[in-house]
Amino acid sequence: MKPLLLLSLALLFCYLPANAQISFGIKGSYTKAWFSTDQEAKMDGLGTTVSLYKRLNRYLEIGIEPGVVQRGTNQMFGHGNYFPFIICCIGPCPLIPNMPGTNNALKANYVQAPLLVRARVPLGTSPLTAFAKLGGGPSYLASGNYETTNMDDTTFEIKPVIAELGFSDEYSFKRWDWGLYGGIGVGLQMGTGQLVLETELYRGLSNTVAYADYKHRTLSYSLGYMIHLN
Repeated sequence: MKPLLLLSLALLFCYLPANAQISFGIKGSYTKAWFSTDQEAKMDGLGTTVSLYKRLNRYLEIGIEPGVVQRGTNQMFGHGNYFPFIICCIGPCPLIPNMPGTNNALKANYVQAPLLVRARVPLGTSPLTAFAKLGGGPSYLASGNYETTNMDDTTFEIKPVIAELGFSDEYSFKRWDWGLYGGIGVGLQMGTGQLVLETELYRGLSNTVAYADYKHRTLSYSLGYMIHLN
């Protein structure tokens, strides 16, 4: 369903009036990401986005922004996948495979393609333009890893381990995410395009895993350049 919705949005964008002005750009982002359950556990990440907009009138544009962004959290998610050996000896061992450990960091790489409506307002006679945008869309979890712990079989020493995300069982991370995007920014006219500085907030609506109510949150700071193609 979500891939079909994304295709429908792309076709809608393509069938807008052909004589509308088109803007194309690219931007890089520094992000702060966390889960909805713990706003303090922010993770540092990066993102790259391509922007394509068509102008509807003097103030409104509609566009799509495909790209790659890192989401996740810096600590405290899931349940531990390691428990001390003595616990397993005296009772049932609560070992759950493919689940990230407690107090560990997650870094996930998502491919996204939101559809957005953007309002642009020139700031008087200056070369500056303020804008705000709002929209939504799906994103797909392409890869990722988390920090966990493991015990050496010989020394029983607990060591940190970087593990790849799994997608094969009921405790796996979900591949598709759905969310809302909102942002504000300013553009400085330079030549045929604009240097753009932007702040964007992502609010995920889907649970990232099947076993808990974790939703993605991301705050991004972006710098890019947009060119007016016609």
